[in-house]
Amino acid sequence: MPLTKSTLLTVCFIAIIACILSLLVPSSHAAGTTRCTACVIIVTMAKNELADHPQDIQRYLREKLCPYLPDAYQSTCEFVVTEFEPLLIELIKQHASASKICNQFKYFQCDGCSLDGLVSDTGFAAGSDELFKVLDNLHKLSFFFHLTEDRNNKLENKRANDIREYLPLLDTDKDYFSPIHTMFRGADWRGMDCDDSRDNVRPGLMKDESALSDSNCNGISGVDSQGRLYEDLFCHSVEESQSSLKQVVMFGDSASSHFHIPAEWFHLQNISKILSALNELDWPEKSWGTGFINDIDGESIYLRMRRKNRCIHRGYQNVGHNGARAKDFVEQITALSPPQPGEKPYLAMMAYIGNDVCKKHPKDITTDADFVAQITQGLEKLDSVAPPGSKLLTMGLVDATILWDEMWNRTHPLGVSYANVYEFLQCATSNPCNTYLTSNATMRAYSRQRSLRLSQLLQETTQQYQGKLKNIDLDYMDFPLQKALNYVKSVGVSPALLIEPVDGFHPSGYAHRIFSRFVWEFMESKHPDWIGVDNQFNSEITTIFGDQGGH
Repeated sequence: MPLTKSTLLTVCFIAIIACILSLLVPSSHAAGTTRCTACVIIVTMAKNELADHPQDIQRYLREKLCPYLPDAYQSTCEFVVTEFEPLLIELIKQHASASKICNQFKYFQCDGCSLDGLVSDTGFAAGSDELFKVLDNLHKLSFFFHLTEDRNNKLENKRANDIREYLPLLDTDKDYFSPIHTMFRGADWRGMDCDDSRDNVRPGLMKDESALSDSNCNGISGVDSQGRLYEDLFCHSVEESQSSLKQVVMFGDSASSHFHIPAEWFHLQNISKILSALNELDWPEKSWGTGFINDIDGESIYLRMRRKNRCIHRGYQNVGHNGARAKDFVEQITALSPPQPGEKPYLAMMAYIGNDVCKKHPKDITTDADFVAQITQGLEKLDSVAPPGSKLLTMGLVDATILWDEMWNRTHPLGVSYANVYEFLQCATSNPCNTYLTSNATMRAYSRQRSLRLSQLLQETTQQYQGKLKNIDLDYMDFPLQKALNYVKSVGVSPALLIEPVDGFHPSGYAHRIFSRFVWEFMESKHPDWIGVDNQFNSEITTIFGDQGGH
């Protein structure tokens, strides 16, 4: 049966959606409305991509869709295509929208929410009794539901502990550092462990004076022709008060971890990348605090410190996580690698920039008293574990009115306005920030007021503790979103480029690079002692040790 553009082929994906979403969103982990959100988004992806493909249904699905799925699920995909061709044809005849189709599956529970701005019907046209039977029962898929959900329940239980403790999935010596990047909370989050069999060998430590090997994973080891340790010659020639020998630490939320959904994932051929995403959709390797990969052009605090002193190679820990707020400060401190004698001082940044205000309801916004208590507890906890000479920069919450002001009438990659996306997510109880991502101007103004108030309290609390902590010097700065806004306007760039295009909420990669610049300028101008002097032996380190083992 040939397809025309008007059918949009959205429905060709729907019988496979149930299998995919049982992998992405297990029933034990999320409500039906969350599945609905994913269902509508995936069907809309199909609508956009398949609109101009008039191929035969089975041929298209077998040749163009099933091969894009992970190998383990291709046979399931082919089974669904074979068994549900009559259903697909019937759905096409009904010219059903993505929202309407998803609403037919009790598994998704869309409750009338619609991405296209219209209230979804709860049923198809009259005369579809046979279709209803298939939709209500889906007996032939129940076996796959059982297998995939049982498998994911086990994975979720295992990963829940790791998420709670921020630990790498692979960490044999239990020092919180992993030897690989590719598994959950691996070396993207903390410097790569160069010996995962010994917990006294990891990034962030001073050199073990008794060892000729690389005991702190910075790629510097051995002795010169006179028997002198290279580590001593190249890394310890400056007085401690002037030293740039520190490890960069990031406390924060999804913004500090660089939450990012690539726009190219909204093409069906990339669906396997979504299914295999194991990093919580965060890209800390590209973040303004601890980023290290080449395509950020050196624009992170860690890379800037590394340029000053190559002896800090791999010396970073990012313990941020999605949804974190002030109350998580203490937990994230406990997630730092267990302190050891000879630990390098921290150059730490704390940036919980939104989640104390981003709530479903204004009544849930963190109160003044709770916020101050949580910050105070965290500062005292950090002082009890931080190496002497550590530094902490606390950073205020953002005025997130930019999100609605800049994005509401722009077009999302799904082909609808951001206003439609925000409203759909709110209806489906999946909006990450109802208090800011709303057409309600009064709500947005109140949220801005609360953000400014909590920032003021953070600044006052930081000032109260200045000079009173044993191991930490600290200061406060406003998070540089406003400076970034002023900058892009001055160079003729749209402020919308500071925002992630897919979620319309988080800072973009471009914004991360600008944030890094302004945070560094603050440290350079107000606290040059925090970042120390340049290591005069950097060129010798490069000559002898090259890229120091990479990241």
